[in-house]
Amino acid sequence: WYAGAYTEASNPSFYRIDDWMGNCANFTSQCIWYGFSQGSEAEITRSSRQMTATWYAGDGGGSPAWENTEAFWTWATGGGDMTVQMLQGATELQAGDLIQLRTGGMPGGSDGDVAEGKYNHSLLVVDTETLMLAQNSPACFAYYSDLLNVQTRLLRPISIG
Repeated sequence: WYAGAYTEASNPSFYRIDDWMGNCANFTSQCIWYGFSQGSEAEITRSSRQMTATWYAGDGGGSPAWENTEAFWTWATGGGDMTVQMLQGATELQAGDLIQLRTGGMPGGSDGDVAEGKYNHSLLVVDTETLMLAQNSPACFAYYSDLLNVQTRLLRPISIG
C-alpha cells in the first residue's frame, strides 16, 4: 500500500533527497519500515515505527543505512537488527522484496560508484504476478523486465527488532 501511495508523490512526513544522490534508498526504507510497522501512520516515533538506532529517518533527514543503497545493504545483511533472506533470481520475488541495481556501466568504468563496484539504485517489488516495481527517483513504476544492462541483487526483509 505504502509504495503505491508514495511512489509518485512523496510522504510529507519524511524529507526528500532531491540532489544528485536521488531518493531511492530513502523511499525503499520508508516502504520497508511501513511494512514492519503494521500500517500505522499516525505518528513517526522510533519505538512504534520499527526504526532502530542505525536505521531511522523523519522530516529532517535519516541515517546512512536509511538513505544510502550500499549502507542499507551492509546494515541489513550484517546480522544485526534486520533479518533478511537473500534471493537468487526473479522467480523468487514477492511483494515487499528489495532489488538493488548497479547501473551506468560495468566495474572498472569511469562513473564513480559503479567503477568501485557499488550498487547505486533501489526498487521495491509491489506486484508479484507482473513484477511491477516502485521507485521514487525517478518517481514512477517500472517492471523487472525493464531492467536491462544492470547487475541486480535481491533481498527479502523478514523481521526487525
